[in-house]
Amino acid sequence: MRRFFRVVQISGVLFGTLASVWAIRFFNENFFRASRYVFHFDGSFSVDQQNRIKKFVNASDSCKSLSLCCFAQKIQRRFPSINTINLFHNAHGVISVLVGSVVPMLNVNQDLVLAEDGGLFLKEIFNHESLGYLARLDFLDIAMLIDGKSDVQDDEVSNLVGRVPASLVETICKIPSELYEEYRVLCQDESKWWLQDRRQKKFLVLFNGMRMPNKAMLSACNQVKGMLDDRGVFGARCARRWVADVRFENQIILFAQAGGR
Repeated sequence: MRRFFRVVQISGVLFGTLASVWAIRFFNENFFRASRYVFHFDGSFSVDQQNRIKKFVNASDSCKSLSLCCFAQKIQRRFPSINTINLFHNAHGVISVLVGSVVPMLNVNQDLVLAEDGGLFLKEIFNHESLGYLARLDFLDIAMLIDGKSDVQDDEVSNLVGRVPASLVETICKIPSELYEEYRVLCQDESKWWLQDRRQKKFLVLFNGMRMPNKAMLSACNQVKGMLDDRGVFGARCARRWVADVRFENQIILFAQAGGR
């Protein structure tokens, strides 16, 4: 008899466990099933990029097999332009999706944007308002400067061109904002940067990104430009450009180069 009650007791425990597992699964699959998503976007995403993210989330069944935290990570891997993402559901199955974009830092060449995290993105993922006030930096060789490609194959969705090396991003952050107002800033490689005078495009300053020219050095370069201008070397018929090389400490090496950069 004691053995019979022992079997009944064990059977009851197993039945209770199975019933609990079934109830939890039923509760999760029905009570917390995503009936719809409500999106809240913060940052600089364009309408097109917001729609791409919405389409991906709405078409995904991952929320049925993954926790919301893991699902959020999956979305962020798919869209590297997302800086933060959080998902919350209520008792009616409505999931709120809070999405924050990376912060655009500079316009790059004609159709790219450099974000603060070092990501290089297609300009189309950001709205025009967020890019309108940004300065522009020109890379003379984009391919050489990209540290790594995106592991997302669908570039139409990801829009991540690559990542700029951290050392180069650090140099870019050190460039005073007023330089962009007076010069067109060009980067050839990490050790060779060019400042093209906006008022006199035939005059350029060449510097090393590891050692930014200070105001005194730029003032001296402007004096050199003035002397060249007084001599009439910037005439319309002259195809040469004049370069003030300040890569050496306390020196300005002036030389002429053929035009056409």
